[in-house]
Amino acid sequence: VSVGKPLLLPFSHDVAVLQVACGMFGTLARSDTGDVWFWGTVGDALSSPTPKRIEELHDVVDVATTPSGYYHGYQDKVYVSAAATRDGSLYTWGANSRKQASPFESSSSFERPTKVVLYGPV
Repeated sequence: VSVGKPLLLPFSHDVAVLQVACGMFGTLARSDTGDVWFWGTVGDALSSPTPKRIEELHDVVDVATTPSGYYHGYQDKVYVSAAATRDGSLYTWGANSRKQASPFESSSSFERPTKVVLYGPV
């Protein structure tokens, strides 16, 4: 849907949005309650033309996504999103072909948010 003027999204009548992260394939919105909403196209699991709450994420304090046109220095499209929670956990989802979503996982992509587990001292 292309809109030539600002559009108030229906979910924002009931949700106080504190942060928005826009990427090439989708948009994230973090609410004052720590919930995260997504709309756009990222595989089959999260794709939605309208805002949809991401069930796996709670108590989120920050969200980020790969900015439009940025592909980690490679020509393949490698969209990645991340969310940090109040307890210090990090969740990522999106492409992992260059280990950008989770350096210790062999999967080439994550369609749903996946907790990043760090091994060894940080």
